[in-house]
Amino acid sequence: MRKNPKPPMIFLPGLMGSMGRDMIPGTGDWSFGVARWIYKPLIDGLEQRGYVLNEDLFICYYDWRKESHEIVDRYLKPMLRKAKEKCPGQSIDILCHSRGGIVARSYIQSGEYDYDIGNLVMIGTPNAGAIDAYYFWSTGEMLNDPNQKDNLYDMIKRGYMWILRKLLNIPWGIENIHEIHQSFPAIQEMLPALDYGDILYYRNGFGDLKHIPRPWIRYHNFKLDEMNQAIALRHLRNRVEGIHVIVGTNVETNECLLVDGKKFIYENQEVIVDHTVTYKGDGTVTKNSAQLPPFDYYEIEKNHHQMVGASLEILQEIYGLDIIDSIEEDEVCETLHFIFHYHHRLKIEKNGKLLLVYQDKKVNTEYEYISEEFGERYVWIALKNIPGGIYTGEMITKDTDLEKLDFIIIGNGVEEELKGREILRQDRASVQVTFTFEVTN
Repeated sequence: MRKNPKPPMIFLPGLMGSMGRDMIPGTGDWSFGVARWIYKPLIDGLEQRGYVLNEDLFICYYDWRKESHEIVDRYLKPMLRKAKEKCPGQSIDILCHSRGGIVARSYIQSGEYDYDIGNLVMIGTPNAGAIDAYYFWSTGEMLNDPNQKDNLYDMIKRGYMWILRKLLNIPWGIENIHEIHQSFPAIQEMLPALDYGDILYYRNGFGDLKHIPRPWIRYHNFKLDEMNQAIALRHLRNRVEGIHVIVGTNVETNECLLVDGKKFIYENQEVIVDHTVTYKGDGTVTKNSAQLPPFDYYEIEKNHHQMVGASLEILQEIYGLDIIDSIEEDEVCETLHFIFHYHHRLKIEKNGKLLLVYQDKKVNTEYEYISEEFGERYVWIALKNIPGGIYTGEMITKDTDLEKLDFIIIGNGVEEELKGREILRQDRASVQVTFTFEVTN
């Protein structure tokens, strides 16, 4: 355990954890964007324990759509230079969440490594890949599990993919798979690696599950396969002072995919029809994938976003930081998200009580909220600690073509684009519509 002085640290957020004009013009300087409810408790906690932002604690935002080598060159290396200027003569620790760990490992395990990293701390990193990535890479759609709840990370992922699909004008679906691969090359680096284990199954004529050998499946993750070889991991161990792995468990997590057996056997087609789950995971990454043998790991019973803030106690132990007995964990239990054209006027009610009013780029609500604008078109409003129940909404829009009305609601048990809407008033200048939706607990 290393005591004071505290080592300088760079934090690498995960997929969907950065937003700025590099990704979408008009979004301003880099920030956590809507994901700040996930990462702010961690940054605040480190500052409470003596770290100073931009002095010995640095946040490396990046375009998470890109491949790791491009992220390393364009974002991580410049941040390392900045950290070294602020803290000369010291090695820099890297603390990372989810995909950020793959980016960090890509640098440390590369031929361009400058032997300037002290400790590597990975929180919920899919070191052996993730099944959701294979589903998206194979189908061009996102794997939706209606049984999963309280997953802010998943809601943010769905919201960002919806916005990017609209702004980049990329239709989803397998018929557009080549264009999707070109737009989101990072996803290929998160496909399950060989050490993930079997990922595709089918049912035989007796209803028994049969695994499909890896050489027969369509997509592979050669990058992680190479980085996870035993000799590569020995080199990783020797290139840093310490490696600390934090994994989440006891949360329902997608584990394997089921394909249509007849189409696979007779037509050589991977038509995914279902998936299996495990409780050995954090809701996004399985425990088996987050671990990185032979390195020891810490285990916490939190989901993929909750474990970020919950890792503060483990960081206290790793770094010998000042002990804060009452660590306030921000569980972010219930959130509700609205993404729409910011010229629209929106009103949301529950049992006759106003929940939210948005007009002229101003938000009026009694709930804690995030409001982010994207380019010259969309606004994303997220509300925190929202009770379940049936809600009614009213929108007045200048877009008189209802087929082009861009509006989506994302929450526990709900993800819809104004289904069941009713037109109250329509003229040449505007349309007034109402809608209802239900949020489950």
